[in-house]
Amino acid sequence: MAIRYSGSNKIDMAGINHSSELAPVDIPIAFNDDGTYTGDGEGAFLAGGTAAGCTEQSTTKVKFRVSGNATETSKEQALHLELEYPAPR
Repeated sequence: MAIRYSGSNKIDMAGINHSSELAPVDIPIAFNDDGTYTGDGEGAFLAGGTAAGCTEQSTTKVKFRVSGNATETSKEQALHLELEYPAPR
């Protein structure tokens, strides 16, 4: 089982234009007997933009760590998720 994560952002203000995109990343997770789970994955934000007449392009590799717990009873089915971004490398 895996959790799929993606993201994007866009800045457009006063001559600064920047956008970044993280393509979908599948983060494999492993469940423990008590319903908790953890998983690790990695991806890369591709970014580019312009400011003050200059252009930039960059790639930032990031690692992801997910953790949480699952509840599955006759009254409740829920998945609590925490996503961490350790520092870029």
